[in-house]
Amino acid sequence: MYYVGFDIGSSSIHVAVIDEEGKLKYVKESIPHFGVPLKRLPEIWESIKPELDGEILSTSFTGIGAQLFNKVFPELLFDYESVTIPKGASFLEPNVSYVFHIGAKDSYFLRLGHLKDKVNLLEWSANSKCGGGSGILVEKQLKRLYLKNDSEFFQLDDYSQKIKLMKRLYAQAENEAKEYSDIQGFNARCGVVIQSDLIHEQNEGAQRPFLVAKLYSTVARNYKNDVIGARELDPSLSAIATGGVFSSDYILKSFNMLTNLNVKRPKYHT
Repeated sequence: MYYVGFDIGSSSIHVAVIDEEGKLKYVKESIPHFGVPLKRLPEIWESIKPELDGEILSTSFTGIGAQLFNKVFPELLFDYESVTIPKGASFLEPNVSYVFHIGAKDSYFLRLGHLKDKVNLLEWSANSKCGGGSGILVEKQLKRLYLKNDSEFFQLDDYSQKIKLMKRLYAQAENEAKEYSDIQGFNARCGVVIQSDLIHEQNEGAQRPFLVAKLYSTVARNYKNDVIGARELDPSLSAIATGGVFSSDYILKSFNMLTNLNVKRPKYHT
C-alpha cells in the first residue's frame, strides 16, 4: 500500500511515492506542465499506477499550482511548502540544517532544527517580487538565446516534443557555460532589467556561452543577496540545494563560491 504526493509548481509537476513504512518507493522525473497542470495530472496518474504493485491509500498535494485545489475538493489533503519542504529535505538528509531552494517562481531559504524524529522550521525567508533569480527567468532567456523565435516552441503540438526541446536547451546551455568558470553576473536585480542588459551585450557581439555563464552567475548572486541577505552561515552545518534551478552544476558551483559553503544536491532535489 502506498501514499502519493504531488508537488504542482509554477512550471512542473513532481511526484513521490512512499510505502506504509515510510520508505521511498518511486520518484517520477519532473514533468513540465506548460501552464496546464490539470491537463497533465491524469496522464501522470496513469503512468504511476503500473510502477506500483499495491493499492494507493491516499494522495496529498503541495505547491503554488495546487493551492486552490482544496477549495474545489474540500477533502483533498494539501500542505504549504513551508511544511513540505522541511519534511522532504529532512527525509533526504536527516540532519540537514540549511535548505536553499530555487524554483521556477519562488525561492526560499530555510534553517531547520531537529528534536528526536521531529523537524522544526527555525528560520524562513523568500524572494522578493522581482524575478532576478528564478527558473522562469532562466527558461525565458534560454529560449531567446537558443531558438530562432518563440514559435519554434509554441508550434510544437506534441507535448513530449516540447519537453525534449527544453531538455536539449538546458543541456546545451550547461555545456557551453563551462567555458567561463569564473565570471561576474549582470549588475541588475530585476528580471526585466537583466533581460535588457543581456540583449544589449548580445547586440554588442557577446557570444552565447558568455551570456549564459553571466546569466547563471547572476541567478546565484541574486538568490544569495535577495533571499539569504546578510545572514552568517555556519559552514560546518549540513546544507542541501533543492529546486529545479539548482539542477545546474554551474549555478550550484557559483553559489558555493559566493557563500564559501559545500552545499550538496540530493538525487531527488526537485
